[in-house]
Amino acid sequence: MARERWAVLAKVRGEFVITDGALTADAEPGQRVKRLELTPEFDDEGQYTGLHALTVEIDIDNPDESPLPGHIPLEAAKDVAESTAAAISLATGRPVALESVSVRYDLAESGKHRLVIGASQAVSIAPPSVFDPTLLTVAIDRKARRVIRWWARGIAAADGVERLSALTTALDLIAGDHDAAPTRTRVCTECGHAEALAPGLREREIAYLKSLGYDEDTAALIYESRIDLAHGRTDLSEDDLRRFRQHADLLAEAIRRGLGERLGIALPPTPQSLPFDLPSAQLDVEYTDPPGD
Repeated sequence: MARERWAVLAKVRGEFVITDGALTADAEPGQRVKRLELTPEFDDEGQYTGLHALTVEIDIDNPDESPLPGHIPLEAAKDVAESTAAAISLATGRPVALESVSVRYDLAESGKHRLVIGASQAVSIAPPSVFDPTLLTVAIDRKARRVIRWWARGIAAADGVERLSALTTALDLIAGDHDAAPTRTRVCTECGHAEALAPGLREREIAYLKSLGYDEDTAALIYESRIDLAHGRTDLSEDDLRRFRQHADLLAEAIRRGLGERLGIALPPTPQSLPFDLPSAQLDVEYTDPPGD
């Protein structure tokens, strides 16, 4: 198995400063991240733009030594860039956001590189919707407002983990008082006495999703994805991330439908998104440095 050295390239925006003009750091041996560089960017007039250029060198395993599919290093780059931005935020106590992420690999030929860039920052690509302002004039209770805000935060997230996390929070709120959930039974291991218990969150959420038209198996799988995120039961493999995106899409539509029913409003259908998959949602090119550059 070969190990390739890729360079993650990103723009970081945040309320922090680097006093020495640039920051470089080498990771400890055995880490995936090998080297990090963070440099403030200035415009042509020497004014700080509010952005820092982030470069992180990482190692990626290539099992058969053929060119890696572009989505594999791009997903690794996003994970490293997001983790780095989160670490900066933790260290400074200030919010930090990523503006863009790409990944570059230096090919064997001198001066030739392979660059993979996400073609879209959105999780899905769809035509615009027609806005009906009716919803803005309806009285909405406080819990429903919280559900709407978590739902809106979820569908705006480009990262599958953040998307599903926000949407499951919205589901927790809207399904938490679902009355049609089945009760649980606790049986004493000593005497065999059975005691009926009030339904837990699992029962309420699965019952709520079923009330919106999902079968029990699908509802249970969505809940298991929620548990995977909440309890760190996954290593966020490519299959995990794909599953999270699929379940987030199902949840987004279910919660929107549930909100419409709760508010007594007939929301129009969501425009059908174009097919989205990792390999097609990127620009994967090879280029050569110009002479003398």
